[in-house]
Amino acid sequence: MKHCAPKVPPQPFKVGESHALELLATGADLEQVLSVLIRGIEQQCPGVIGSVLLLDSQRCMRHGAAPHLPHAYIQAIDGIAIGPNVGSCGTAMHSGSLVVVEDIAVDPLWAAARELAQQHNLRACWSQPVFSSTGEVLGSFAMYYREPRRPSSDEIRLIRSAAHLTGIAIERTQADASLREREQRFRATFENAAVGIAHLAPDGRVLRVNQRLSEIVGYCGEQLLAMTLSSITHPEDTQANEDQLRRLLSGEMDSLSMEKRYIRSDDRIVWVNLTCSTVREADGAIAYIICIIEDISERKLAEQQLHETAETLEHKVIQRTAEAEARASQLRALAAELINAEERERRRVAQILHDGLQQLLVASKMQLAMVVSRLGGSELVSPIQQARELIDASISESRSLTSELSPPVLYDAGLAPAFEWLGRWMEETHGLSVDVDAAPNAEPASQEAVLLLFQSVRELLFNAVKHAQTPRASLSLRRLDGTIEIVVQDRGRGFELAARPASSGGFGLLAISERLNCIGGKLEIDSKPGRGTRVTLTAAARKIGEATPASTPPRVPARRKRSGQTKTRVLLVDDHAFIRKGVAGLLNAEPDLEVVGEALDGKQAVALAQELQPDVILMDVSMPGMNGVDATRLITSESPTVQVIGLSMHTQEDMAAAMRQAGAVEYLRKDGPPELLLAAVRHAVLGADLGVVSPQPS
Repeated sequence: MKHCAPKVPPQPFKVGESHALELLATGADLEQVLSVLIRGIEQQCPGVIGSVLLLDSQRCMRHGAAPHLPHAYIQAIDGIAIGPNVGSCGTAMHSGSLVVVEDIAVDPLWAAARELAQQHNLRACWSQPVFSSTGEVLGSFAMYYREPRRPSSDEIRLIRSAAHLTGIAIERTQADASLREREQRFRATFENAAVGIAHLAPDGRVLRVNQRLSEIVGYCGEQLLAMTLSSITHPEDTQANEDQLRRLLSGEMDSLSMEKRYIRSDDRIVWVNLTCSTVREADGAIAYIICIIEDISERKLAEQQLHETAETLEHKVIQRTAEAEARASQLRALAAELINAEERERRRVAQILHDGLQQLLVASKMQLAMVVSRLGGSELVSPIQQARELIDASISESRSLTSELSPPVLYDAGLAPAFEWLGRWMEETHGLSVDVDAAPNAEPASQEAVLLLFQSVRELLFNAVKHAQTPRASLSLRRLDGTIEIVVQDRGRGFELAARPASSGGFGLLAISERLNCIGGKLEIDSKPGRGTRVTLTAAARKIGEATPASTPPRVPARRKRSGQTKTRVLLVDDHAFIRKGVAGLLNAEPDLEVVGEALDGKQAVALAQELQPDVILMDVSMPGMNGVDATRLITSESPTVQVIGLSMHTQEDMAAAMRQAGAVEYLRKDGPPELLLAAVRHAVLGADLGVVSPQPS
């Protein structure tokens, strides 16, 4: 049977309200505040049992407060998910509206929990959702009775008023808890931050500091609270610091960031990165200034070291660049001398063929002609005639060899006519038809370049014969501004650049490139299998109006016989193969000199000196492994009669002195005149001293 609730006084809910609000203001526990509210309701409505359930984030019911509900019942419903048929409270929180169950025993909303309610003699339950100020469901306020009951309008107003106060209490408690959590996080962040943090008053007084700031500046927190950060600012940074702070306080800028120095308590200087911003009151007045201080001393030290290193490197780069340019100049001069030395030998052999062998052959042919004329119709005429034909062939072969060694047209007419002759000669001797297009004004800047370019082009045409397997090639020579460009091209087999063919003798592509580099030129190769090969050579051109490079061949020293005298035995020591080749060619061209061995480094030189016992050793100073100074010291100590001459690209007096202290009789520059080297070798054997390091080239 349902009972109507007794008449409730119409006055607003007051019983327990003031006490609950007082507890709420003092930060009391939420359950304590809610229990006071519930007891106030229970006092005002006899027979009611009040309960507050909270809604958690998983939309499950959690115990809030219920001073007089059985503990077993509270535990049983704690954690049940809300829904449309979950008793009075679960349904109210789900629907967001008041749920009145007059008789639990028969109401379908209690089907799942009816037995539980009956076990604890609960017969009626009215539940009002508890809302936040934004309308979010926070929980429910319920009124239980031990007999079936229907609420009056006053009781409905009462339960709604109680739910409203409950919402205020929950929100306030949650806000206080959130505030405490934020304060705790802030305090933990402030105290444990990896950077220094300070709060400053607008007048600069320190209001609060963390431990990291104390570590950075060396003052404890109490000391810092009694001073200003400006008082420990480095004097050189004070003005900039004050200017920035003034602009921040005046509102010209929202924040400031600057690098500055503090003077620590131990008088050491610490570099920091200072970042400041203001916190303002509601009226816009500055409450305090937040300062973030990061120790950047290590970074500053690294920057200083990097700057010093950069300056040192820049100085070294300038120095090394100057040295490299000087050495490049020396190498170019040496390369030119090597080209001349090789060409001198070619020219000398050509002169021997022309002035000696060919003249003898012609004389022999003339003698045989006279013999034939005297024999008349003798049977000996036929074999003599055959001999004359052989002599003719020998003269022709010798003439061809002379031209191959040192074509006169190269000296008499220049590079363009020499290329024209080379094209004809390649077709006559090797069957390669060469289309030549040579501009007569395309002359290189030096005679050395003329010789090198001619030899290089001849080697490239030989490669076309040997590797390209094509009957035709083209050769062009033209002037482009301050350079000349030579292009040798064929439509033969071609090759992959990564597997370029090696030349059997001669220059070879690598050697051509290296020699061109030494005179400031360049070689470029473009080749593909089946698409032929195009090689481009560039070098400096002779200036317009400048005299043509000397057309006369290099002077060839006369060969003299030294009857009854043995040759001077020379050992060459140098880690550069082309240097050894050039010097060996120069020495072997002399009738009284003989190269008996070559060494790649100091260690090998010591061994060969013991084995060969040469008269003179030409010793390079700078070599990998054992250098020339150490090698000279060992050789002269073991073989005092061996005369050592130091060779180097350098002119430093200390290097010359080091070589002489090690036992060398002379010290010469590699790019000096070859005559000076020859004279030094001869004088070394005689025990003479030239008394110079090396003259500068004129």
